[in-house]
Amino acid sequence: MFLQAHGGELAGSLDLKLSQLALAWTLRQPGVSSAIIIGASKPAQVEENAKAVEAVQSPDTLERIEEILKPVADFAPAR
Repeated sequence: MFLQAHGGELAGSLDLKLSQLALAWTLRQPGVSSAIIIGASKPAQVEENAKAVEAVQSPDTLERIEEILKPVADFAPAR
């Protein structure tokens, strides 16, 4: 819920869907050269995902994404 609320707000401000923002961020991570998208079964879904590649993210936007993800990245579940 936290990620949807804050990430969705950021995505909306960039005129993107949360899934597009997440994919665009993933593709900009060091060591990631491609991302496999499982579940796209319609051409419109593939086209929507392709827009993520074109999404330009400023350093400020990338920093905001990192802030949003920090609570999750710091989470260490009990084993």
